[in-house]
Amino acid sequence: MTAGLRRPRDGSFCLSRWFAKAACQAVDSTAIPALLEGNHAKTASCKATNIIFCINFAGGRMDFSLSGSQRDLQSSVRSIAEKVFAPEEHRWESDPTYSAEALKKLGENDLLGLNISPRYGGIGLSPFDSALCIEEMAKVSPPAAMLMACNSIGQAYYIEHFAREELRQRFLPGVCAGEATVSIAISEPGAGTAATAMTTVAEQKGDKLVINGHKHYVSLATTSSVFIVYVRLNETKGAGGIGAVLVQRDAPGFKIARLSRNMGGGLQADLTFDNCEVPADQLLVGAGAFAKLTHCYNLERVGACAA
Repeated sequence: MTAGLRRPRDGSFCLSRWFAKAACQAVDSTAIPALLEGNHAKTASCKATNIIFCINFAGGRMDFSLSGSQRDLQSSVRSIAEKVFAPEEHRWESDPTYSAEALKKLGENDLLGLNISPRYGGIGLSPFDSALCIEEMAKVSPPAAMLMACNSIGQAYYIEHFAREELRQRFLPGVCAGEATVSIAISEPGAGTAATAMTTVAEQKGDKLVINGHKHYVSLATTSSVFIVYVRLNETKGAGGIGAVLVQRDAPGFKIARLSRNMGGGLQADLTFDNCEVPADQLLVGAGAFAKLTHCYNLERVGACAA
């Protein structure tokens, strides 16, 4: 991951927080030079899908301390976590209704849509500050932290980043308010780590997209109002034919077919699409955009790691 890395004169590395900051800003590679400004580093290059750092230290120690406002953020989230969520932590596994209740509490306490624009009901924090908030909640309630990640730098960000303005206005305010989550459906019975082998298809017929296929291992399905579904849009093999569609929970032909628990106790769903119809304007990205979707996926992983 690094090249030309030299040990500072004091013998320490202390790179972890720098990498965290850089990873959170990697969607915009122009942020990296600004991030380095004032530090003892000469060069850095970044690609959103494959972050490459070339760091040449001139000596001395880089400053990784948080700002006063960042420490205040941590303190605020910690207070809410301890007062609101810690007393109810036992309910995650015993009460199937608690996830929706906790989601609403997160919205009431302005802990959703952390990096989403205030125009859509979000808070407007940077990705790095959002990850700090998620990490602080995870010290008390990992399931609540995962909801924060999903409705901030995770799935919600796909909609803000790719969707048309009308779709952002339709879906994001409810997500930021804690009314629902967003799920992402990629894996299939025959396409797990080899995601580009997926066979779920979407065919445009008039002003509709008709979807047929099967997805599994879909998280947060029980609380989601909209699903980001990766589909094959043409006969091009591999990534070239893949795009994504927004599918509402009540779309005709859509069904949550099965729920199972993973090793961590979380629910995962199988989704089926049997001539499922959605408006054609709910196409999130067209064929050939698999790499663009991966850019958001990288930031989503930062949220998952923080949680």
